[in-house]
Amino acid sequence: MPTGPGAVATAAYDALARALSAPERVWQQVVRERYYGGGQDLLNRFARSRRTTGAARYVVVPDGVRVQPGYADDLAIVQFATRDDLGYTVATWPMAWIDGDWRVRVPDNIETLWGPGTSVATLTGFGSWKGQP
Repeated sequence: MPTGPGAVATAAYDALARALSAPERVWQQVVRERYYGGGQDLLNRFARSRRTTGAARYVVVPDGVRVQPGYADDLAIVQFATRDDLGYTVATWPMAWIDGDWRVRVPDNIETLWGPGTSVATLTGFGSWKGQP
């Protein structure tokens, strides 16, 4: 997999989308391959998330994406912004280069990945993956 800010951002979002949309008996392997840490607790948490009918439909192209300053060849923090009622909600995903691939570095408290995110009023400093009208 290529390195660089675009590659790490793509890997972060791909990890979530595949874990939520892969078929039964496949998604567990996806989590093991694309996440670093978390073990059985992470698998249990994804299992609960997948019980939501059509959970994969909640994976949408974010309104904004950025890699935090301080990006390194083996560690990066990726942020995704999605529109909400007050502006945007920003989710933060730590990423680590492990065994030749970008993987989500699962925090000690895995619920952090499912947390409410941070609110921001604008997308200043974010790039876009969405096409322009």
